[in-house]
Amino acid sequence: MADAAPDELYVRRWAPPGPAGGLVVLVHGLAEHSGRYEWVAERLTDAGYAVFGYDARGHGRSPGPRGHADRYATLLDDLDRMIDRAADETRVERRFLYGHSLGGALVLNHALRGRRPLAGVVASSPFLQTTEPPPAWKVPVAKALSRLWPTAPLDPGIAPGLRSHDPQVDIDYDADPLTHYQITARLAVEAIRAGRWAVEHASELATPTLLLHGDADAITSHSASARFARAAGPICDFRSWPGKLHELHFEDNRDEVLDAVLAWLAAR
Repeated sequence: MADAAPDELYVRRWAPPGPAGGLVVLVHGLAEHSGRYEWVAERLTDAGYAVFGYDARGHGRSPGPRGHADRYATLLDDLDRMIDRAADETRVERRFLYGHSLGGALVLNHALRGRRPLAGVVASSPFLQTTEPPPAWKVPVAKALSRLWPTAPLDPGIAPGLRSHDPQVDIDYDADPLTHYQITARLAVEAIRAGRWAVEHASELATPTLLLHGDADAITSHSASARFARAAGPICDFRSWPGKLHELHFEDNRDEVLDAVLAWLAAR
């Protein structure tokens, strides 16, 4: 079932077949939407979790310029409201966040700030840093546009074949009317700043975290995730997947990845 959340953000819910033993709030990545996580949600509900997903502002069925948020804090506030709403509806005490890419960095930033009590966080290929640094000219241009024309559209540079080794993933993405290829200047600058902040403050992590990253990811930096995990220490369980690309939940070993996630959640 789906409806509109506060500020008209679009919500999806998936219920387990029996009483929920935990709650998972799904946070999607840049230029996509929560509906792409249908099969992930089904694996979670089969394991007894209630699952809530929402389309971030500027994404999917939610309003706003495509790929835009005025401030990173706005995205954190949206996530707070989503957690509170999901908790009120389910009354489940064991609450987890599961975020991918831009959503992966968002859940790490949320946990580092201790904004809500959580049983754990799963961060998949978090956008802490791009795999390759942007051209030298692009950073000052993006910063200037962020001030002067914050909704200026930029190409995030996600070329075909970078998401997964499964070619059907790109075919389905391009056929999906709710996906796009856009990030605005303001969100790009805010996301880069937030990713850097998360790595710098990783040693302050106090929430059990599972961090997943393919070491062949050409979109978000595997090495930045490794640095985060080293600084965070034992509270962060880092799983590096040899030869795998950005969307681990859509990779050719996707069942193995979700098995690892479910085992980690169960151990919490």
